[in-house]
Amino acid sequence: MAMNFDSTWVQSVRTLLQQGHFAEAVAHTGRALRSPGNDTNGRLVQLHGLTLYVHGEHEAARDALESALLLSPLTAESLLALADLYIKNSQQKDACVSLNILVEDIDTVPTELLPRIAGLLGKVGEIRKALFVCYRVVDNDPDCDEAIFAAAHYMRKLGYAPNAVICMMRRAVSLAPDNCNYRRSLAAALSINGEIEAAYSLFTSISTDNICCKNCLKLMANVFEQFGDSERLAECQGRLFEIDSGAS
Repeated sequence: MAMNFDSTWVQSVRTLLQQGHFAEAVAHTGRALRSPGNDTNGRLVQLHGLTLYVHGEHEAARDALESALLLSPLTAESLLALADLYIKNSQQKDACVSLNILVEDIDTVPTELLPRIAGLLGKVGEIRKALFVCYRVVDNDPDCDEAIFAAAHYMRKLGYAPNAVICMMRRAVSLAPDNCNYRRSLAAALSINGEIEAAYSLFTSISTDNICCKNCLKLMANVFEQFGDSERLAECQGRLFEIDSGAS
């Protein structure tokens, strides 16, 4: 007889995942699958695949989710996990298939999954669709600085006018003024767009200590040099020397 796993049982597994007890969750779903008749239950196979995915058993998780796909339609959560697993295995085309299913049914996808979908779309080069999903996130939450900043990133990749990209970046910075990455990216965009004074003002608020991008440091150094800020210019040059020394 097939083992009964009702909504309470499923929730108990999800609670284990939320609490970080990944191995225990895998063990629970694995035992359930070994019960006669349960190995063809698509819902259970999906859940097992998700527990394996969260536990970091990527190959087994991919096999389980592909098996589940043959038994019943995958949930948005499972499709997203499968897309991520395909990307990790350099199966970009297969990932695109899973992600495009999610985009086509975007109105039924839980809103909390949208940022991850946008990120994976960006990874497989579906930039326009990634931007579309970011807009959806912002529609649902106009104060989501991460989605706004991601939208600016994709807008830049798609060749949007610099002023439009900068406007989006300013929104992200206004919502999360302490985010150094946002400020640095906005300053770089302003500098490239010829708004040197505004770029300088932002760059002066950023420490070079944790910057590892040589291009960013060179851009900062160029701006500081233009403004005769020898102290900050020296800091940038020192940081560039540290990076070069570490790489050698």
